[in-house]
Amino acid sequence: MAATMALTLLALLAPSLGDTAATGGSTGRAGTTPKGEIVGLGDSVMAADLCGCASFLSRYADALGRQRGVTLRTVNLGTDGLTAADLVERLRTDPTTQAAVRQARIIVLTVGANDLEGALDTFGAQTACPDACVAAAVGPMRRDLDDVVSEIHHLRPSDARLIVTTYWNVFAVGTLANTTYGEGYAQFSRQITSSANAAICAVAASHDDTCVDLWSTLGEPAEQPGNLLPDGDHPNDAGNALISSALLAAS
Repeated sequence: MAATMALTLLALLAPSLGDTAATGGSTGRAGTTPKGEIVGLGDSVMAADLCGCASFLSRYADALGRQRGVTLRTVNLGTDGLTAADLVERLRTDPTTQAAVRQARIIVLTVGANDLEGALDTFGAQTACPDACVAAAVGPMRRDLDDVVSEIHHLRPSDARLIVTTYWNVFAVGTLANTTYGEGYAQFSRQITSSANAAICAVAASHDDTCVDLWSTLGEPAEQPGNLLPDGDHPNDAGNALISSALLAAS
């Protein structure tokens, strides 16, 4: 049984006859028709532009390719500021995004944090976010994320796999963030993040997709500050490496 599963996965990941893809060598741009085995969709975490380092997507493709003895390309369509609602629209109307998903073997999705920015507008000096506060912030994101996953399932090849990630925190963390927003902010952000992560994994489970928990992967930033950039909001080189390893373990 194990040997059969290994051969099946190897066949899934093996490049098509005549494919000259290079690992990490393909990035989708407007006006092109990207072709890649591993496609990344999502926000600035996926894009990794702020890090100035190799993204977790490209590291994951390299590691998985070495593990399976194949060469895997990536198409990283991560975009700074992207919301789940934005991504629904792209999946329905943008030819580049649609083409990438249609040709994917594996799709990695990291989106939803930007949908929750409005919750900060209602944040005061409270030490907790009541249930109604959490529901108002997370509910719309969950509905849009469900639409995103449904659109991906509609577009992707029948044998393509979707991996959805959560977040270590949906807002900035650390001393600078706590000073900016004041007392109660750290607890508030943890509550919103915990609820958002539960919603993200629930959506993934409802579609029989894999959910990778980045809260446990990166840990509490206060305990592992070396995993984030100074902005307290995005993974640095070490953080991207940890996310890549978590994706590999889930594969």
